[in-house]
Amino acid sequence: SMTAAWSFFFATRWLLAISGVVGDDETMLGISLALALSVVSFMWVIFLDWKHDEIRGVTHKTEHERAELVEAGPPEASPEDDKSKRIELALKRIIGVCGILVGF
Repeated sequence: SMTAAWSFFFATRWLLAISGVVGDDETMLGISLALALSVVSFMWVIFLDWKHDEIRGVTHKTEHERAELVEAGPPEASPEDDKSKRIELALKRIIGVCGILVGF
């Protein structure tokens, strides 16, 4: 995940530098880079967290609905469960990369 974060960091820096938006000023490049990466990372984290909740089936259920689910017990395992778990793990890792990226 650290490799992905560094790759995004330098790719964004390169794109900002060659675009000419910030000119030749290194300080403006650094500030623009920090703002751009922070905004994009936060947007990705919010979106990916929403998708993660959607995959897990987390919704706002009433107490009665939750009690019915507990009484029914866990559903039978299926190949789809394994796929969902792998997708959940991938989403968590991408969220982690975004967190590392904001930390730079």
